Amino acid sequence: MSTTDSATFQHLTIEKKDRLAWLRLNRPPVNDLTPEVIQELTAAHRLLADDDSVWMVILGGHGEKFFCNGLSPEYILAQDAAGREAVFASLFDLMREMYSFPKIEAAAIGGHAMAGGAVLGILCDFRFMAAGKSRFGFSEVAAGLTMPEFLLGIIEGVVGPQHLVEIAMLAKAYRPEEALAIGLVNQVFESGELDAGVENFLNGLMDTLPLQSMQNVKASIRADRNASLEAASVRSLENLRPFLTGNFDEGLTAVLERRKPVFKNT
Repeated sequence: MSTTDSATFQHLTIEKKDRLAWLRLNRPPVNDLTPEVIQELTAAHRLLADDDSVWMVILGGHGEKFFCNGLSPEYILAQDAAGREAVFASLFDLMREMYSFPKIEAAAIGGHAMAGGAVLGILCDFRFMAAGKSRFGFSEVAAGLTMPEFLLGIIEGVVGPQHLVEIAMLAKAYRPEEALAIGLVNQVFESGELDAGVENFLNGLMDTLPLQSMQNVKASIRADRNASLEAASVRSLENLRPFLTGNFDEGLTAVLERRKPVFKNT
């Protein structure tokens, strides 16, 4: 396994293993997202897209408890409304980059994937979880935020409309077996077997299916949404502005204080 590209990044590692590349968040203990991490993830996907030695990518996280816990509450709380909007603008840029990523990408979710962490997972082609206490959930509403329309469309494309209200509006956090039952993840592996299981799955695809055909089908599946993502991102930022203060501050503070938020409904 080589790590030749990891020196480029402070908060990520890239490890090449034959035709696969592991891209791991490396911001312990919760692998949360700051503007620097978001920018590095965007740059890493561009780097891997151009690397002909890499056929498929696995997105994971260093550590056992968290795949990614979403945006850093400490960072967001330190910003004014304009600063927060800038963070979300860069996050939307990353989402477009990942959604249009030309290679097959799988998420190896070995710990909690919440809010922005769940977003990273849903943008991949395949998702795998480790059995245990981890949760996969879009907790934006539970933190006093809203969700962009294009993200709702991506989630619906994975799990179908029948589960969208529970996932997005009610912000349910799913256990591995629950996520599997609704199609949010493709497979659950026993603890300690996740990395090898995901590698074996992708190697099996590369050994039995033509790579170019898979990539072309992926591009076709995502073509319509890719064409409208930039405009949708602008609308989503406009829709987001009323939610960047108020209940969002309380939601983030409650996360840091490990308590239930007390929202104001006016």
